[in-house]
Amino acid sequence: MYDVFIALRLIPLGDTSFGEAAEYAKNISAYPLSEAKNQPVGEYIDMAGKHLPTLPVYDLSFFENITELLNKEPLLESDKVMGGVLASIGIEKGKPFAPAGKVKQALEKAAKDGYAFLEYMFETPGYSTELYWPDHQWMTIKQPSKDGFVFNEGEYLLLLHSMRKSAEKA
Repeated sequence: MYDVFIALRLIPLGDTSFGEAAEYAKNISAYPLSEAKNQPVGEYIDMAGKHLPTLPVYDLSFFENITELLNKEPLLESDKVMGGVLASIGIEKGKPFAPAGKVKQALEKAAKDGYAFLEYMFETPGYSTELYWPDHQWMTIKQPSKDGFVFNEGEYLLLLHSMRKSAEKA
C-alpha cells in the first residue's frame, strides 16, 4: 500500500468558520479504487502553527529518506533496475541502511554535488529553462522533446538525458 499525503490550505467561504472548513476537510480521503466499497479511514493531522519541512535535505539523510520510502512502498517489476542501482550504494528493501567509510563519504559528497547540479541546472538560462519572451525575465521549464519522455522500452531503460548527449556527439 502506498502512503498518500495531501496538504490543504483551507479558505472558508462566506460565513463559514475555519473550524467548519477543517471538519469538512476531514471528509476527504484517498484510496485505491479497488477499495471503494470498503474505504479505509484516513488520518487527519492538523498542522496549523506547525513547521512542515517539505524540501529535500542534501546530506546523508537524503539517502536515509530513500531507504525509508523503499521499505514502505511496493517494489514494482518496472522498478527493479533502479532497485539494483540503489542496492549498489547500500539501499536495499528490508535491510538497514548503514554506509561506512568511503561509501559514506561518497554519498555525502554526492548529495552536495546533486544540490550544486540542481542549482546550476535551474539557475542557468537555457539549460533547463527557457524564456517566455526574449526581452523579459520570466522563465518556464523547457518542454520535453517532440518524442516526449521515453524511459521504458521493453527490456531497456532509457534516460532522456543520455539520449540527448549521445545525439549531440553524433
